[in-house]
Amino acid sequence: MSAHRALAVLAIAGVLIGGYAINGAQSPPPVMTMVPIGMTPDFAGDDEWATRAELALMSVTEQLDTLVEAEDAWFDTPAALGDQPLPSAIVDLQERRELLEQRRATLQSQLDNYASFRRTEDELQAAEEHLRAVEEALASAPAQPRSREQAAAVAALTEQRAERRRQLTAREDELRSLQENVRSAIRTPLPDDGEVTAQVRDQALAVIESAGGAQA
Repeated sequence: MSAHRALAVLAIAGVLIGGYAINGAQSPPPVMTMVPIGMTPDFAGDDEWATRAELALMSVTEQLDTLVEAEDAWFDTPAALGDQPLPSAIVDLQERRELLEQRRATLQSQLDNYASFRRTEDELQAAEEHLRAVEEALASAPAQPRSREQAAAVAALTEQRAERRRQLTAREDELRSLQENVRSAIRTPLPDDGEVTAQVRDQALAVIESAGGAQA
């Protein structure tokens, strides 16, 4: 809970409690029924997967760098300036580069979703704590306020409770959506075929060298 909102709840609760201190001879306040707070969805994420996905992203990025260097080396050769069809090794290199670019975008998106999932988990927990604090303050409120100040305090808490419930529902909905994205990502095998990239690159470099270019 933010500091100013926490102080606001405490201040309102203080008004209500103060009312009882002044009217100490009267019966204790009625206990209000607490509304159950939504539980965080049971899926807890997989930080080990996130670590492996980050390593996979680094590997894909490094592979892409080597292919881009090789492709640039090809375009520096005299053969690249002619109208002849591209050698099959260069076509394979370009196709592999495009595939890796797609993989990199997918991995980055999956990791971004995972980071959002973790952040939304924290926000949901905070929303639950905020609502619980307001509910507890309302539970100590008198059924019939004894002053305008108490009535205003109860009204303010009631308004806060409605707002906290809306925030909690929004966070729960967001977390469920992110859960599905993260679960799908975790079920998808991470790329682990760097040797294919190395083979494609080596074949392209052999063609580049035979065409009079320098190896990347």
